[in-house]
Amino acid sequence: MGPRRNTNKKPTGPAAAQAGSSNSRSNASSSESDDDSNFELFVRKTLKEIIKGQAKLEENLEKSINFNSERISVLEISSETQTKQLKELEDEVENLKGQLRRQAEDINKNERFARRNNFRIIGVPKTQDEKCVDITSKILMEHFEWKEPPNIERAHRDGPSRDGRAPHILVKMLSFQDKVYIMANAREKLKEETFYVLDDLTLADLKEKKKWKEQVQTMYKNGIKLKFTGGKWRSKDGALIKFQD
Repeated sequence: MGPRRNTNKKPTGPAAAQAGSSNSRSNASSSESDDDSNFELFVRKTLKEIIKGQAKLEENLEKSINFNSERISVLEISSETQTKQLKELEDEVENLKGQLRRQAEDINKNERFARRNNFRIIGVPKTQDEKCVDITSKILMEHFEWKEPPNIERAHRDGPSRDGRAPHILVKMLSFQDKVYIMANAREKLKEETFYVLDDLTLADLKEKKKWKEQVQTMYKNGIKLKFTGGKWRSKDGALIKFQD
């Protein structure tokens, strides 16, 4: 037998070149396929992270909305509560004002009642060792035709001297009717004298009287005479006069 041929010889020449070229293309194709696969995985991973982040944002946004909604509800309730409390306080203040006003009116009425027999003589000069009861008795008997010495409970100077004028003589009569008679006739009886007589008003009544002084003077000039009694200006028949501010 002759020598055996080696059938596993590598091809040479053009065949070998063709085979090498084929292998190179196969390797390049495999590399490109791997790159595509890696990029697709990267894109999928990135999209997954984006979607996950978006879901997290939506979750946080929903929590924020719920929190703010609850907060707004609390603020609305708080505002309603504060409004209600403010209204209650305003009502309480008005109620207290009403109580104080009524108390002040009651106090003024009681003080007015305590002064109902009083009147004041203004403009009588002060002398040393004077006796105000005697001065008052003399005025009443000389100017008001008192037949007998009047029933005077007490009489004394009241308050300090002002602008060089002597303090008023504060007089309290035993009889309310005597006081009424004096006040009703004082203007006419003392019109030629340098002194005059006024009612002993409470501070509140005096303030009310002075408040409408100009209107009363205007009405007097027009022939309408008013009187101040019971803390109000009234007509001669006692009807209440209502002035406009």
